Amino acid sequence: MNKHDSVHDKQNNLCNGLILVSLGSRKMNADSISLLVSKALREGCSKLIVCLLDETEKKNLIALYSQTIEAADLRVQERLIRVKSWLSNIHNPKFSILILSDIIRNDMNFRSIVDWVRGLYREKKKFKNECNNQVFKNLDPILRRLGIYNRRFRLVEILSEYLIIEIALKVYFTQEHGVRFEVALNDEMPIVQKMFSGKFGSPNDRELPSQPKFIKINQTAKDISLLVNHINFSYKGRHRSSSRFFIKDNTFSVSAGSITGIYGPSGSGKSTLLQLLAGHLTPDSGEILLGGKSLLPIPVGKRDIITLFQEHALFPHLSLEANISYGIRARGILKESEIDALTKIYMKRVGLEDRQNFFPDQLSVGQCQRVAIARAMIMEPILLLLDEPTASLDHMAKSALSRILIESVATPPAPCVIIVSHDRDFLFSLCTHLAVIENGCLLADGKAQRILNRPPTTRIAELLGTHGWITGKFVPENMFQFLGIDAKKFKISMPQISNNSIVNGNACVMMVPPVAVTPVEGIVKGQPCINAEIVESKIWGGSTRLTLQVGAERLPGNFLFCDVLGLVHKTNWPVGKRIKILLEVQDCYVVKR
Repeated sequence: MNKHDSVHDKQNNLCNGLILVSLGSRKMNADSISLLVSKALREGCSKLIVCLLDETEKKNLIALYSQTIEAADLRVQERLIRVKSWLSNIHNPKFSILILSDIIRNDMNFRSIVDWVRGLYREKKKFKNECNNQVFKNLDPILRRLGIYNRRFRLVEILSEYLIIEIALKVYFTQEHGVRFEVALNDEMPIVQKMFSGKFGSPNDRELPSQPKFIKINQTAKDISLLVNHINFSYKGRHRSSSRFFIKDNTFSVSAGSITGIYGPSGSGKSTLLQLLAGHLTPDSGEILLGGKSLLPIPVGKRDIITLFQEHALFPHLSLEANISYGIRARGILKESEIDALTKIYMKRVGLEDRQNFFPDQLSVGQCQRVAIARAMIMEPILLLLDEPTASLDHMAKSALSRILIESVATPPAPCVIIVSHDRDFLFSLCTHLAVIENGCLLADGKAQRILNRPPTTRIAELLGTHGWITGKFVPENMFQFLGIDAKKFKISMPQISNNSIVNGNACVMMVPPVAVTPVEGIVKGQPCINAEIVESKIWGGSTRLTLQVGAERLPGNFLFCDVLGLVHKTNWPVGKRIKILLEVQDCYVVKR
């Protein structure tokens, strides 16, 4: 192919309409695709090009979400299949589909334009700054979650490649294909307007044509957040008098793309709450909203919610491949070839591509769990509910499950995921939000890291096992005085007081994380050392966790945790041994008793 060849012969394939489809956009779905094409055709164009931006999406997945090349490639393949399917349902001969990777591979003219735009980025500081500003504006929410707050970060420069490609595409289609207008869901970028004004020159020593007319379709991203608002539920026995409330006035919310863990002791109402969300049970009062719409009048089968139970519920007479494709095949929307391609992609994503012809009784429990996850995710549910997913899994299977779930919610369209589990470590490592429930009451709800690092009450700390605490009272000059531990006083700064209503003389509790407790030999002058007794010693991850009771009087509730690095033999820390500990007060905080 010589320098002047292109994907289409320019003489015969002039078009006057263009749609660039970002495969990772939350706004891009079957309805928005149909809306864009309809609008373009109503403009009276004789030919319309729909270009699918697969290569830029792949690079964004790797840079933004730290996905491997293989995982990003599988995700892009999946999106291509779905978008092509949406487009194939629009029966109109006036538009054609182009794939960005094909253009890059086959068209030298396009590659020369890309090189020209990259040269501008390297050599013209103003152009580079404007590109970086545009990238930061486009990806602002995602970048802020990654701790990037301005355009000077290296990652912003890496991500600018997608913008360079997009600018080059607009120039290419206008110059080589005679595009007169573009239809899109977002506003036109100011940098493109300046490009077509000739401010930065032109590629291949050819004058740039006029900028295509830009037509924006007002389409907001679909809201798929979940709101549970003051729901109550009671199991009613044979007699009305035997009914009792089991879920009491629960209110919480879950945003799209988040993983929320529901944690609590056995019999606390976790699975009941999950069944209420799924529609298997109906609340006595309150409402459940998904995307701003009430779920209560919607039948279970039409809620776009999938629940994964502990039993996996795989069809024993169907192969792994047939189990995964069962739901999407039953919908009857995709062609058989598209279903087969998607199924193969999901088998690779869960690491079971070499077992496609196996049956459930030939798979391990962990492999069955992955099949159930793949069967659910291929349906692209709005809400995915998992009930005790790690109940029968070993450490390696749990790690594989975590990876699959994290990858599933990393990129749009991402579901809301809610996990009920007794496995505290699994939830801690995976969840962005956490709800703690006991006796049907929601004790805490919020960001998981916040609740884990600073439990608001002693009961929540006891359930999570993250903090110990010591009872005492608040005394003048911002001092916390221990009760029953030689009446020691420690200076507490105001940020360490979690409740403004705590005043002098109030009984209160000092919450102590394990990191604030250090065993010491002898007395450390000027440091708050207190006596403690080891009441339990056990292996905790890569360390030994000591449970300590402080105070000679053995007051109830005065327990602390201390993590000793390394797998120390129990003879070094026998139960009943009296030790001294150093308390790092600056790592503690005070709550009202």
